[in-house]
Amino acid sequence: MSEILVVLITIVCSALIPLALFVAKLADRMGKLEERLNREMAGLRERFNHEICEIKEEMRKLSNEVSELKRLVERLLGGEMR
Repeated sequence: MSEILVVLITIVCSALIPLALFVAKLADRMGKLEERLNREMAGLRERFNHEICEIKEEMRKLSNEVSELKRLVERLLGGEMR
């Protein structure tokens, strides 16, 4: 009976070792993939923030131009009323 138990334990252990190695490799690959995704997301966030800053700057410039056009129109209309 104990010989059968030893054989069963040996078979189970010999099956668990490759499984453990597979799980370790899988975990390593997942870790590397997560690192790559995090780097990619950081790069995308940086580019997105840069684009937002450029858009805000363009909006500020346009706002200034609109204000200047308003002043010019007011001056022109004020000049016609005189």
